[in-house]
Amino acid sequence: MPEMNFENDVDLSTALAGFNHATTRAGEKMHFEKISAFYLGGGVVEHYPYLRDKAGKKIIDTEKTKPNAKFTTYKRDEKSDGFQVTLQTAGKDRLYMVFHVKEAPVFEIGSLYQVEGDGYGDGEIPTFLDANCKAIKIGQLQGVTPEVVAEG
Repeated sequence: MPEMNFENDVDLSTALAGFNHATTRAGEKMHFEKISAFYLGGGVVEHYPYLRDKAGKKIIDTEKTKPNAKFTTYKRDEKSDGFQVTLQTAGKDRLYMVFHVKEAPVFEIGSLYQVEGDGYGDGEIPTFLDANCKAIKIGQLQGVTPEVVAEG
């Protein structure tokens, strides 16, 4: 069983119980705090924001979006506005965070972070944070020994 080592005497149950229980309407930006998330790898990549029209709506990329397509592709700016990292939260697939900084932040694989920022989500756990983002490392997964847990 992997062992967790925490800074500041934080235990895993307390760290993962720190969900923000505010509610939000779809598309409304709100502040999230004390969200626990693991960094599982995948790298930190440059972020290119969507281009928007005068009304603030994302501009559809008509060359990449096919008629009757299930998904719409939007145009992005050619200039990066920071870096994006993907974290894993309990109860959600992924949390995307954009840090508006000039140098890429460093995240360690297997580390547990307490994150906060302004963005969008379903009310409890954010899915995208893009303003006032902060990530504090609070734990590190150590002593992982590969073992077969299922086969077939």
